[in-house]
This record gives sequence, structure tokens and C-alpha cells, in this order.
Amino acid sequence: LIQHWRELNPHSLWIPEVTALVVYPRRGRCWSAPLRLEEHYRREGAGRESYPWSLRSLYRIDDLSLLTEREVRARMGPPLVPLGLLVLSYAGTEQLALRLPYWSDLFAQVQASAHGPQALYRIVRYVHHLGDEAAVAKMDDVLHSIMESGRAEALMRTMADELRERGSEEGLAKGRA
Repeated sequence: LIQHWRELNPHSLWIPEVTALVVYPRRGRCWSAPLRLEEHYRREGAGRESYPWSLRSLYRIDDLSLLTEREVRARMGPPLVPLGLLVLSYAGTEQLALRLPYWSDLFAQVQASAHGPQALYRIVRYVHHLGDEAAVAKMDDVLHSIMESGRAEALMRTMADELRERGSEEGLAKGRA
């Protein structure tokens, strides 16, 4: 970020402050790691003072595990923000398939937004990658409920083709190895 900013502002005498933010979605477990970056370094037999040049930074945690679904939905910003955070919160759990239909309104709002199709594609792709078969089936139901059937089927077919292609490529790579 700073390098990019420097490229855009080569004559500036200052650099902007960068605040690191970790979005932690793990349901049932609160964030327990240190909040200072330097506390993550392994330094056997050496005190902090022996590395005065190491990066020292405090970062913020957006601990979604502490928030209710209602609190996440109330987040400021476009509908993609709460929808993305909700999908992230439930990804990889059996609850994802159960919760997806309740977010149909958010899916519809994302679809209707300026860059809706691209944003929706990314959400659907994420569900395909981290959801189980039940979540993928519910995702298909949600898409059919917010858009014409042909478009929903095309989006799901595109996603399935992409996943099949990736699986083929991974299989070939493993076979060659």
C-alpha cells in the first residue's frame, strides 16, 4: 500500500498511516492471538530489544464471532459488505446452507447494484469453494429466487465449469508429480 501510494505521490514528504485489520469469522471461538505484530515473531533466547529494526505494529480485529447476524446486517456500506461478512462467517459450516435463504434480500440488492453481477459472481464462487453440496444447492435456489432462471443457471454452470477445470488441472499436476 505504501509503495503504491509513493508511486502516486513521489514528491510527498510524508506517508499515510496504514491500519491493519484482521476480519476473524470463526464461529464459536473468539480471537485469542496477540494484537501486536511483533508478538507473533519467534525469537528464541533473544529479547525484544535485540531486534530494534523489526516491524512493530498494533492491528485491529473485526471479530465476527462476537456479532449477531443482525449486527452484521446493520454494517454501514453497500449490501455486499454484510453479505460478504455473513458468508465469510458461516463458510465451511453446515449452517451456511441453512442461512443462505435468509439472505435472499441481500443477494437481490447486490445483484441490483452497479457492479452487481461481478460482485455476485465472487460470492457464488466463494460458496462453491467453501460450502458443501447442501450450500451449493441452496445457493442455486437463492439465485433462482432473485433473477430469471436462465441467468441463474448460466451463473451456476459457469461456476461448475470453472471448478471442474481447476480440478482437472490439479489432477494433471499431481499425476505429473
